[in-house]
Amino acid sequence: MSTDSMTHGGYTVTAEPRPVEDGGTWSAVLTISRGSGEDRESWLLSAGDTYESREAAIRRCFDFAREVIDREMKGCGLD
Repeated sequence: MSTDSMTHGGYTVTAEPRPVEDGGTWSAVLTISRGSGEDRESWLLSAGDTYESREAAIRRCFDFAREVIDREMKGCGLD
């Protein structure tokens, strides 16, 4: 798994930070997925806000994903 991916609670999280048009900041875009093959489900999310560096956006992607996944485990998340 690359440094832009992690697993948490049975989900795979892929950070996909994107440069913002202003040229100096990054947005925290990520994909959360689970399952495989035909049963694979994926959600493309954005954590909002912008970040000074790609690395900061990646950290926010992972923090945000943990929050979303933990809510899902309590029955009030992705589905």
